[in-house]
Amino acid sequence: MLPAIREKIILPVVRELKKRGITYRGVLYAGLMITPAGGKVALSGSAVNVVEFNARFGDPETEAVLPRLGGDFARTLLNVATGKLAESDVVVKPEMAATVIIASGGYPGSYEKNKVITGLDDAAAAGALPFHCGTKAEGGAVLATGGRVLSVTGLGATLREAVDVAYKGVGKIAFDKAFYRKDIAHRAFERG
Repeated sequence: MLPAIREKIILPVVRELKKRGITYRGVLYAGLMITPAGGKVALSGSAVNVVEFNARFGDPETEAVLPRLGGDFARTLLNVATGKLAESDVVVKPEMAATVIIASGGYPGSYEKNKVITGLDDAAAAGALPFHCGTKAEGGAVLATGGRVLSVTGLGATLREAVDVAYKGVGKIAFDKAFYRKDIAHRAFERG
């Protein structure tokens, strides 16, 4: 699947940028929808389809990508910015990653703000990486201020391990009316 994604999605974008004379220095994240074998394919007829391209850090997907990067990240960013990026600058760790969003009750509609968040240190101690999306520090406490409040990432040798670590971390975190999806990666596990 990865060779097909590279050939049919990533490289055509790179070629088109080059054709247009655009020197792109930054992040380009391809959000893909992949249909399992035997599943209903999209109108394009392809099992792999682009949902979106993101050209910034900050989306929930980023929290599952960045923890897998090794090497000197600051040096890599500098080399990207100055046009000196070498293939050796990009180091991808072999671990799998999974991220679970903890949201405020009512999201994506209206939601209450300034709810005290507990358990962040416990989540980290359980091996999870909590990323702050919609929080603020005030009076020695961390408060939920956004709809998407935290992204909790787990790493593991397998996707199952990564998901388990993420949910273990999520289970340590609490604030009034917090909620999260309980089905992250379930399709991957159903496929075996």
